[in-house]
Amino acid sequence: SALKPSREQVEAELAQFRGEIEQVPPMYSAIKVNGKPLYRLAREGITIEREARRFLIVYLELTEYAFPFVEIKLRCSHGFYVRGLADDLGRALGCGGHVSALRRLGVADLTVDDSMTMEALSSLADQTERRKSLVPADQGLCHIPEVRLSVDAAYYLCRGQAVRAAGLPKHGEVRIYSTDAGFIGVGQVTDDGRLAPRRLMVG
Repeated sequence: SALKPSREQVEAELAQFRGEIEQVPPMYSAIKVNGKPLYRLAREGITIEREARRFLIVYLELTEYAFPFVEIKLRCSHGFYVRGLADDLGRALGCGGHVSALRRLGVADLTVDDSMTMEALSSLADQTERRKSLVPADQGLCHIPEVRLSVDAAYYLCRGQAVRAAGLPKHGEVRIYSTDAGFIGVGQVTDDGRLAPRRLMVG
């Protein structure tokens, strides 16, 4: 685009994306409509109306600007599309926009400051030290509800079946624990109130 927004204009337009906002999910997303992911429809050249979803943008900071590149740091609620933000900001500025690089700095209470490269982990000769350097697999999932299953229910869930469970929320994802195996993965509450497997760590 021939339009070259100033830094002040970029800052001004960013203000509308802070706090509680609504975002229309992009067509190239995994959200399902009538059981079919939007990205599959998009690949077929089909565009449909999508309902806006509410998100919380805790903070949104312009860290660097050298046209045509904008560097932004933000903290947002689960499910927010940063690609959608780039598109929306570009539209607001009248010049268009897309993501050229994206780096996740943290999730839940885990941050890159606490991370370790595979090379650094491999350099630890002692197995005990290696184990101490690893965090539990469920530590990054503390933001979603917890559900505990009996041994029998966990058995059927791990074989792909939806099961009944006490204490399920009405919808959304949950982290799943078995009485004998501990944390076993993430599940999804179905429309009929059962728990279906989504990502499991055991089989």
